Amino acid sequence: MAGVALTACGGSSDSGSSSAAPAPETTSAAPAPDPTTEPPAPNPQPDGDCSEEALNSAAANATGGSFGGVEEFTCDDGWAVVSGKMNDQYTSLLFQAQDGSWMPKESQEVCQSGVLPDDIAEVACS
Repeated sequence: MAGVALTACGGSSDSGSSSAAPAPETTSAAPAPDPTTEPPAPNPQPDGDCSEEALNSAAANATGGSFGGVEEFTCDDGWAVVSGKMNDQYTSLLFQAQDGSWMPKESQEVCQSGVLPDDIAEVACS
């Protein structure tokens, strides 16, 4: 009987070592896009938030906080002009929407280019 047990043990160890062959290498293509991942939503206001609050914030940021507050404003086609007091003088600031944010622009340069809508140019370029 001992011989049978030895043969059984020897047989199982021999079969274990002979069946351990390395797996073949495979190349895989780039992973498929995850269908649960959605692209970023487009900005709901790509032409800028034309609210007094948003423009007041843009004017304060552009002037380092010295703008006294929006008294008048106009928005058109991604442009905005804001008027109010700065350092006790009435002034106008020009902004262009870039991906929904108001970016300050130099009035003289933009006015000379002729790209402004008429209602914005009327205030910013006078």
